[in-house]
Amino acid sequence: MAVSSEINSLAQKVAHLAENGFKNGPIDKSGRRELQDAVRKLGLALETPNDTMSQFFLSPVKNAVVRVCINLGIFESVVKAGNDGISLEELIVSTGVDETILTRILRPLPALGLLAHTDQNRYTATSITETFSSRSAQATTRFTCDVIAPVLLELPAYFTETKYRLPSTKDGPMQVAHKTELTYYEYVNQPEHSSILDDFSIFMQTFSPFPSYWLDLYPFEERIISGSEKSADAVLLVDIGGGNGHMLRGLRLKFPDLPGRLILQDLPKPIEDADNTKKAFEKIIYDFFTPQPIQGMSLKPPFLVIFCQDRKLIDSHVVGARTYHFRRCLHDWSDENARTILRHTAAAMRRSYSKLILNELILPDVGTAETVSSIGIVMLALGGGTERTESHWRRLLASVGLIIEQIWRLDDKTEAVIEAVLS
Repeated sequence: MAVSSEINSLAQKVAHLAENGFKNGPIDKSGRRELQDAVRKLGLALETPNDTMSQFFLSPVKNAVVRVCINLGIFESVVKAGNDGISLEELIVSTGVDETILTRILRPLPALGLLAHTDQNRYTATSITETFSSRSAQATTRFTCDVIAPVLLELPAYFTETKYRLPSTKDGPMQVAHKTELTYYEYVNQPEHSSILDDFSIFMQTFSPFPSYWLDLYPFEERIISGSEKSADAVLLVDIGGGNGHMLRGLRLKFPDLPGRLILQDLPKPIEDADNTKKAFEKIIYDFFTPQPIQGMSLKPPFLVIFCQDRKLIDSHVVGARTYHFRRCLHDWSDENARTILRHTAAAMRRSYSKLILNELILPDVGTAETVSSIGIVMLALGGGTERTESHWRRLLASVGLIIEQIWRLDDKTEAVIEAVLS
């Protein structure tokens, strides 16, 4: 197809999607993604080779200036100034930065949509300014610039030096970039890195919040509640690596009269920080590379911490919980590590009763979106993790004695709920 014909075709598609997407009110998530994809393809078709190289060369600038502006509190200052905006002189006073430096920092922001430059010395907020004044965007930016970006920049040299060996959890770009022998999760859980872990937790809540689509998509009552044990000691769901418990709080909100117990499992810092003021769940410190302590409905609440501290006390006669749940955990790990995690989970499951629920991405075999494929590169660099296709998920689960019963997919076909049982 000639370039002019391609551009014309893409422009028509953008116009068609925009017109139809907003016809009945705000565009839905699937329609928005389709329109974004069409706009992105049109932009690429319009680029010259020099445009492409310029975009690549200047791509780090946005992250750098946003990170500096967050340090200086510029976005908050502009937003607080309201419609009248804020002058350069006022920003000099609030930041304490010399005019010659501050002017240069501010200069790229209007072109990037990060601020509006209304006259020579006055700035007002845009929607993007408001975004970056938020706690979640600032935590995400700090985490991206301070933790992830240095690791990604080490990836080419690591591959060259190792002749393209798969990074491991303790030998990869992560260790080179941050001058550590610790794994990524060990590193962020160190007391001296508590601010990094806080930013990571906010980041995860922002980009991987309790997914409303999970309970909209997955028939929880039919598949989990129905057929579950109803005794007071029965464990209905174990959320493994569940962070601060936001999924379990959302589940309890959706089903206030859930039968059985909800258990949150994670490493010490997330468990300590998990807000459980409403007693929505029980908390257990747990490393999922060790045997799963929640093996049954006969466990009593006083014994839970004992099981975590001394695994020899686990009763071999207890039966498995109804549900073991992971959300966006297994993509952090290579197949070898994921098998270890899943074997411990499968060993705790009860045949014909327990279910494994995975809230994960499922990649298409062809045409993976930029965001999803980029996440895969981040996981690779941090410790050999990977996003997986459906066939990859099936092979991985089969290798530890599990079989997929059914998959529920969101409209974009990438976000999904996988239900598996013992084979």
